[in-house]
Amino acid sequence: MVHTLASFFLLAFIAVSQLVSKSLLKFDREVDRYRMHELLRQYAAMRLARDQREESAVLLKHATFYNLLLSEKEVDLKGAGQDAAMAEIEADLANVRKAWRTAAAAGRADLLLGAIDSLSLYYKFRFLPDQFVNACQVAREDLERAGAGSSNLQSKRALAIITAMQAAPYVHATVGSDYLATTQSLSVLEQCQRGFQELASAGEDVRKEQAFLAMRLGTQLLNIEPARVTPLLEGSLALYR
Repeated sequence: MVHTLASFFLLAFIAVSQLVSKSLLKFDREVDRYRMHELLRQYAAMRLARDQREESAVLLKHATFYNLLLSEKEVDLKGAGQDAAMAEIEADLANVRKAWRTAAAAGRADLLLGAIDSLSLYYKFRFLPDQFVNACQVAREDLERAGAGSSNLQSKRALAIITAMQAAPYVHATVGSDYLATTQSLSVLEQCQRGFQELASAGEDVRKEQAFLAMRLGTQLLNIEPARVTPLLEGSLALYR
């Protein structure tokens, strides 16, 4: 196995070196990435599009790689490796966005579930909630078109989580400042709460999602129904523990 991996990386290095020597790729030291000229990229995309099956397979491999990359960065984003993880995601942001859309269009709930926490943290730390909300909206629409509203529990889980995460960014912007937007967001979160309860009844372990939702609901209710806040936040803390 070790020899096989070594051979693979050697062949990959040789292939990349040949592309660089022919000026088909250029190494960008600022971002530590290889770049392809835009006209060449467009030509390659056009040729690939001639075979829809091959194009779909390539796009799915691309989506799998970058969504798994996001999933792997979750621990670093929540700890001491945050700066390095943010820089790596930033360097590949166009690929990350494309991979997210491809996974949603293909109905790959598993990839979206693995990536969404990291994607949320990235947009949160960059103070770009609107872009995260848009990414969630696109994913929801694509999942529904792909048949995620079926009896597939993983798809239902992905839809519920994405819907809840989509509503969450509004919490910080609307509590105490825009009552209408706050109550609308609250309605969405309460709908998601019912969805998670259904998933729990079906045997799905959604404690992490229920903890997140209880925390967001508690924050949302802070200036509307303060009497409901303490039980929600205490319940969230108990689930997280």
